[in-house]
Parts: sequence; structure tokens; C-alpha cells
Amino acid sequence: MLLAIDGTDASLPALRAAIELARGFGAVLRLIHSAADSGQAEAVFDAALAECRSAGVNAAVATLQAARQAGAIAKAVVADATAWPADLILLGTHARCGLDRLRQGSVAEAVFRHAPAPVMVASLNVSGD
Repeated sequence: MLLAIDGTDASLPALRAAIELARGFGAVLRLIHSAADSGQAEAVFDAALAECRSAGVNAAVATLQAARQAGAIAKAVVADATAWPADLILLGTHARCGLDRLRQGSVAEAVFRHAPAPVMVASLNVSGD
């Protein structure tokens, strides 16, 4: 299973789901993030890896070489999922809409459209608002 995290709280639901699935199926979980992420994102990535290990999940790590644009990150996630190969791709979403979505794009949507494996998207917004 491949988990793409971006160092924000939007990644947390996907991380929790990935840990539960990996534990349940005894799967290896590959965590990836973009090299363009900030130092704070690096700390979040390290914490996610530690959380996986403390939960008894076999986790591997990789850093993607991609620009911060949604399209570039999505292409890098799809390429990594293809090369590894992943049997499931997990990621969080910021659930942007309107002008924010137009300006920043949607990594989740782009990955979903081009993924070589099933995609599970987890959102912070569980209330449906």
C-alpha cells in the first residue's frame, strides 16, 4: 500500500486508515512525500513513520522529486505507485472548491484519474459540510 502525505492535517485521516489496513492485512506501507515540502512537513512525515512503526506496521519511505504544483505531485505519486508497484493508494484531501481549487488544483483527483491501482481518499471533513 502506498500512502502519500503532504505534511498537513489533511493527511491524518489517510494515515490512520492506512495503519489500520496495513495491520489488518499484514501489508507493507510505503510512505511518500514531496521533496518540495517544508521543514515542518518533514517533521510530520517523521512523526507519521514513527506512528506506523509504533503500531507494528512495516513501513518503507520515499521522497518524491516534484514541484509543489498539484499536477506535478500527482504525476510523481502515480509514477511511484506504478514503479513500486502499489496495490492500493491512500491519500488525504483538503476538499478545496471554487477559486481555491482552480488556483491550487487537486492532487487527489489527478491521482484518482491516472492511478494504476485503486485509490482511497480520506477527508478531514467527516460531517459532510
